[in-house]
Amino acid sequence: MSDVADGLLRGLTADQRSALRFAALLGDDMHVADLVSVLGCSGERVAELVAAGVAAGVLSAAGERVAFRRASVRSALAEQVPPAIRLGLAAHFAHELARADVADDRVPGLLAEAADPLRTWVFEWLAALPEVRLYAAPTVYVDLLARAMRVAPVDEPRWAPLARRFLLVSLRLGQDHAVVGGTAHVVARTADPGTAVEQAARVGVLGADRVETVLADLLADAERVDGHRTSAIRAHAASFCFERGRWDEALRHIAQLDPAAIDHPAFAELHGMRAVIAYRRDDPEAGDRHLRAAGLQPGEPPTGSHLADAAALRAESLGDPGQALRIRAAHPPGTPALVRLAMTLGDQTTAKAAADTVGDARAAAVCRAMLTRDADRLLSLAEADLADGRRLHSAFALEEAAAVLAAAGDRTAARQRLTEATELYAEQDAAWDVRRAEARLRPWGIRRGTRSAHRSARTGWAALTATELRVSRLVARGLSNLDIARQLMLSRNTVQTHVSNVLAKLGCRSRVELARMVTLNEPAG
Repeated sequence: MSDVADGLLRGLTADQRSALRFAALLGDDMHVADLVSVLGCSGERVAELVAAGVAAGVLSAAGERVAFRRASVRSALAEQVPPAIRLGLAAHFAHELARADVADDRVPGLLAEAADPLRTWVFEWLAALPEVRLYAAPTVYVDLLARAMRVAPVDEPRWAPLARRFLLVSLRLGQDHAVVGGTAHVVARTADPGTAVEQAARVGVLGADRVETVLADLLADAERVDGHRTSAIRAHAASFCFERGRWDEALRHIAQLDPAAIDHPAFAELHGMRAVIAYRRDDPEAGDRHLRAAGLQPGEPPTGSHLADAAALRAESLGDPGQALRIRAAHPPGTPALVRLAMTLGDQTTAKAAADTVGDARAAAVCRAMLTRDADRLLSLAEADLADGRRLHSAFALEEAAAVLAAAGDRTAARQRLTEATELYAEQDAAWDVRRAEARLRPWGIRRGTRSAHRSARTGWAALTATELRVSRLVARGLSNLDIARQLMLSRNTVQTHVSNVLAKLGCRSRVELARMVTLNEPAG
């Protein structure tokens, strides 16, 4: 076919032949204005080119529209452009058409031919493009958005909006696997910031609030598009909240799942998640019930990470740490909880082996500090986790630091860290963790201080649950119920219920009075 194309071009000038080869990169048909944009020449020159192409039998023209007469000839002409030049021209042409605001799928088509890395303008253009344009050609844009998510630099400020758009377009296409995988990618990229130094460099760029915005928008769009397919998204939202120690929100997401979904074997891990929360909240009956709902019978080996965690918690709460260790060791990768158990039982070999397989960078650093009994490092990591909103992770590191300090004879510092850890555990009603932490320090005669609030209070600031505290802080910042609902991934009605409960517990008559109470009780916030 290349010979045919060469024959058709024989009567044209060298410049015209080159221009037609470049024009062939745009596709089978185009607008005259497109040629003006990408070729960088005047309208008169383009008109001459089109006339020559029509006379040669290469092009056809109708008004401002121009098309290649034969797709095979167009393809042959495009292949005559050397590959390296073709890659560069594809990116250049895409940029020019984007600047001209061409409203078809030509730009993503050209970018599909362009080499990595994608230029900064691509991220800006994709993030600013009207969503209706994405939905007009979703199969084209979903691939480009996936690629942009994959190759965007770690500090790319538009990464989260691009991720949101990818998930929404995938949802519209019915690509549930892409939605699930993409949501997991969002959580992984944002919720595992690595070391404290890396987190300091990335804070404000890929913060957890970005993930919450993506998930909240995705859930809202899923309900509009196809409500029954929100289960996978809500499951990931539950997982995100669970990993950040926001158990009430995690449980609420699970409760809002379609009953058929929660009973499906694919969602068994959600039962494990609920069981973990129950055991750590010192409610073994509920924990056992959730394990049975997952199809796990007493003594049966668990299959998933949350189910294994729950089964190990059950064994440890029943006074069998050896069985708990065996359950955790049988489910790699390692975890700080496994390292703690192994060190408690004097099994340094298992503790070191587990620490070497921990996947999360921050958790791995905690394990290394546990093994070296580095209290300063544990406290630094606890502070980083607290700043990142991982409050239960922070509590664990504080507990370990307290144990190290107690063993070193620093009773005052150990008591301080134990008190801080138990307060963080108490925020989520993790009564079993509080008892365990206190029991670990008891051999040194160390008990927590008096700062911890008694959760038995029914009125006043001490009566607020962890979720009510978060809602109160957001009210004090002036957020509406709708804004709070979006940020915490709750329904507006749920937020209204929390606000009403808070006002009643505090005896406040308005949001203004509530904001004043927050200021009085948390002046540093």
